[in-house]
Amino acid sequence: MKPEQTRRTENYKGMHIHVDALSRKHDPCRWDYIVRVAQPVVDANIVAELAARAGDEDDYGDAEQAMAAGLKRGQAMVDRLTG
Repeated sequence: MKPEQTRRTENYKGMHIHVDALSRKHDPCRWDYIVRVAQPVVDANIVAELAARAGDEDDYGDAEQAMAAGLKRGQAMVDRLTG
């Protein structure tokens, strides 16, 4: 079975935060995220200023929890960039 994926983009302090919430391949009841931070004119699928993945130690019970964690992490990344 193909893992589910949910995508959201948020504008934060002039940067775009792109978050993909992904169900785990071997445990579809657990979710992870990938976050990319990019300038608004940049296609984050091609290149991003910063990228991060929650990692195996962090997983979430549903897509909304993973999305919220990804957005929070993306905001922290932007804060470090714009510091």
